Amino acid sequence: MPRPTDRAAAVAATSTAASAVLARTDRTPDDDPVVRLVEGWLADDSGYDEATWPDLKAALDRERAADAARPLFDPSG
Repeated sequence: MPRPTDRAAAVAATSTAASAVLARTDRTPDDDPVVRLVEGWLADDSGYDEATWPDLKAALDRERAADAARPLFDPSG
């Protein structure tokens, strides 16, 4: 899967992947906790992830810079 460069593309890719998992007919009872977790994530519209995502991206890139690693995210986006 290509790496999305913007948040909308990342959300769309994650949603598509989660929908594919939820649509599977060969799920076992052991899958249920994971399915419930994914369903909860998809249903969350609190805005928490949108509010915290910029801070998380900055923190991840700061830590990578401290280790002389390349940034994970495009600084212009």
